[in-house]
Amino acid sequence: MSRHISVESIQGKQRKEISEEIQQQAKKAALSAIKNVLEAGLEAEVEGQLGRKKGEVRLSRSQGRLSEWRCGHCGSQNANQFLRYGHYRRNAGNGMGTYPGTARSYARVSTVRSRCDLRF
Repeated sequence: MSRHISVESIQGKQRKEISEEIQQQAKKAALSAIKNVLEAGLEAEVEGQLGRKKGEVRLSRSQGRLSEWRCGHCGSQNANQFLRYGHYRRNAGNGMGTYPGTARSYARVSTVRSRCDLRF
């Protein structure tokens, strides 16, 4: 809801309340944007290491590409041997505080596992 208010008509306590409300809304918007950028960056890292976007088909074994990641169990670096395995929630605080709201107040971090079933 928006309404036109002249600056001259706002005094003392009312001015402070309006200023605090604006600051809260700006902080909430900034934290939401930070969370979106963080999640997009994490997803881009997974896509870069796997060499494919979510839902894309893996290349055949003969067309494998190396990843910087290495399976701690079998030692494989073949990106085709790594699979997405859902997400987990991470409360990632920052200099401005934690993410607001109750729905999806955590950042989603992709889980990746090797074909030998060792999760990262």
